[in-house]
Amino acid sequence: CDSDDGFLHFEDVNDDLVTHKLSLLARFKVTVGTLLRIRQQKSSNDGNKEFTRKVNRQQAKQHRDPKNIFHWVQSGNLNTLKEKLSKLSDISKEIDAAGANIIHLAYLYKYYDMGHWLVESFPDLALQPYSNEIVNEDNGLKNSCDKMPYAGENILHMVIIRRNYEEVRWLLDFYRDHKDSVPFGLAKLLTSRACGKFFDPNADFYFG
Repeated sequence: CDSDDGFLHFEDVNDDLVTHKLSLLARFKVTVGTLLRIRQQKSSNDGNKEFTRKVNRQQAKQHRDPKNIFHWVQSGNLNTLKEKLSKLSDISKEIDAAGANIIHLAYLYKYYDMGHWLVESFPDLALQPYSNEIVNEDNGLKNSCDKMPYAGENILHMVIIRRNYEEVRWLLDFYRDHKDSVPFGLAKLLTSRACGKFFDPNADFYFG
């Protein structure tokens, strides 16, 4: 600095210096903002993973309990399942901690013969995606689509993910052939959107 008092005076500052300093400041702000967003995203992902683990633990607990219909789907015994279902007044209310109904579970466990019988017997229920609400309040988890990990997933998604062409074809043919008894069934099957956190493009595991 050329000033006698040792301070930088306004007349000593040229336009190039101002532009350079402003450019550095702008780059610093962008860098800090990006780092903050990354940290927030990581924190959100960590929270989502812990939430999903809680859901899965609660679901596994339900499936081990013979008092739950889910246990009998998991067993893979269709005759026993039919017997248990005959004693239920409304199977549409049977939703586990992850938001799955009994037809989702048949497809989850790859019991496709059981799945076919359930789709044929309850074609409207088979169109339902994983719920975005938690029916069992004991797990202390919130009820919202942006929190439930598998919300919106349906049985067509499940067989597509597994690249099971035969099951994809079976489902599409079934709802095409039953368009009179199940109006808009094929459209519902094809347009369901998986919106749960498990399917978030920013998550560690993504089915895009």
